[in-house]
Amino acid sequence: MTTINLLDLNHDILSLVLLLITPHDASQLAITSRRAYAVAMPRVIAHVSLGGAFHKPASSPANLQLRRFCSWMLEDPKQRLLHLHSLDVRRDAVRVRVDGIWTVDKQSVRLLTQVIADAVHLHAATIWGLSALVTAYPPIVRALASCKQLNRVTLGGDVPPLSTLAQAFPTVRFLHFVGGADVSGPDSFAKDNATPDHAWPRLDHVDSGHPILDFACSIRRVDLRSPLTPDVETLENALEYIRRTEPIVLSCVVDVSVADEEFVARIPEVACSVRYLDIALHGCESLASVTAWMMRVGPLLATLPLIGLSLSSSTPTSFPSPFSSPAASPPSSPRPVFAELPDVDSLTPVVVPIVARAEPPTTGKVATRVATSISSLAYVGINTSGPIDLAEGGSPTEWFVATSQGGRSHKFPVNECQRVERLLQGLNRYDR
Repeated sequence: MTTINLLDLNHDILSLVLLLITPHDASQLAITSRRAYAVAMPRVIAHVSLGGAFHKPASSPANLQLRRFCSWMLEDPKQRLLHLHSLDVRRDAVRVRVDGIWTVDKQSVRLLTQVIADAVHLHAATIWGLSALVTAYPPIVRALASCKQLNRVTLGGDVPPLSTLAQAFPTVRFLHFVGGADVSGPDSFAKDNATPDHAWPRLDHVDSGHPILDFACSIRRVDLRSPLTPDVETLENALEYIRRTEPIVLSCVVDVSVADEEFVARIPEVACSVRYLDIALHGCESLASVTAWMMRVGPLLATLPLIGLSLSSSTPTSFPSPFSSPAASPPSSPRPVFAELPDVDSLTPVVVPIVARAEPPTTGKVATRVATSISSLAYVGINTSGPIDLAEGGSPTEWFVATSQGGRSHKFPVNECQRVERLLQGLNRYDR
């Protein structure tokens, strides 16, 4: 049997092999020999995460990892920075303790800026607390803007105004806002910092917890993750955000306490360009109530030119509806003693009819009802059971194709459902 040394394979094959192992395993391979080091290190530094308590011992400075990484990368920038594809910078990666107070270290931000400026192949970045970094070292905005391939950006914590973000990420396609003070409310950005109409010509997808009213450009796909509550200002801001961004693909979560006429019925007024709409009902544990809501939604959206509609529950449901246990009965008083009990044979039996609770309609019937209500609809997704875990054998959203034969809906095979969902999420303005 012929033995082949792994390192004797050509570069193209080795690159494919290294993609199948984790960065940690690649780092273990790199320390075996000089040749293995040269082969494996590009895989090790392709996706870098800096900061986080799990990265360092408690006795070392919080920013030590970032300083060492940046210094090592800058020792040979032409060879090493070419391989940096994604970067994750946590809050503590640039922090130092001064007089017992955590503060951003300007020198750490400067080193990070130098690395970013020369990372010509950087295409994804996750940055926590970008506002503090910009305040500590403003040139980081120019360094980020120089990354022409940076098209996926995730921002957490305090973020600068959208006008600054437009300067830092002019080529971004996917902008994702995660938890933090400055992205947790509808009025998080100053109104005089709205993005100009020409900003972000490539912006395709914005995923945020709440509506960001400062966006003044069309966005193909908009996701609103946080449940919309019956607060009047919250609903008005959400509707205005949808009107301004003119999405083709829209995803939102509506709390069960929101009346249909307060939000869902008003979507056609502001979202006339939507082709795929994904709505989830939050906070309802009753399967019957969830299916009843889905049956009502179809007619409310009849005027939209929808190609696909997905209706789901973000809360696990059950049937019969879950009820709280009744309170314990108070202790009964002593039963009186009768001198003579009545004859049992002389009693007339009373028959109490038991009325069975009607089963809620099946997903197929719900899909058919929805498809009948919206003439342009081609695909209907229904998930009445709530969040599922595919790893534990759960089923994804059931997808149906609507036909012109009486509005009947035919179910897709399970292995085709995710393909249909990806197809709808990729719809564009001129797709029919």
